[in-house]
Amino acid sequence: MVKATAEAFEAAKTAYTLYGWLLQEMAKEFGWEKAVEMHTRIGNPWAGTVGGMMREKCGERKLDAASVASTVETIIKGFGCDWEVEKRTDGVTDRVGRCPVYEGFLAAGIEHATINRLCTAVLNQAYQQLHTSFPELAVSGKFRPKADDVCVEEYALAK
Repeated sequence: MVKATAEAFEAAKTAYTLYGWLLQEMAKEFGWEKAVEMHTRIGNPWAGTVGGMMREKCGERKLDAASVASTVETIIKGFGCDWEVEKRTDGVTDRVGRCPVYEGFLAAGIEHATINRLCTAVLNQAYQQLHTSFPELAVSGKFRPKADDVCVEEYALAK
């Protein structure tokens, strides 16, 4: 597993701690349902960013595993996570271990189940948008079952 630098991890963790506090303030004001719904909306612009990176990598060619893997690696490195990416001819699997998003939300006092809900909601929104942009791509994710486990994403390319 590729390890993030301590500086990158701590900087991202601090940002997500602050964001976690904001989410909790939103939940106090509007309830967790509304806070999660508002948080989920960032999945659309996030998918636009990821999709743009994939389009840049593959150009006019059909999306391929190399373009997906390169994009995923760039994104995960930018988040300051510990990660590994496995590229196959039919897709890509990434695993994220130590994650500053998860650790930042924990530091903000958000429990594991709520972090699962927040991450899963925004990523599922992004996965739907990516599939709209690239119909040959199906993306799914599995949130870490416990704090010391890994999150896994599957990017499957239709043949």
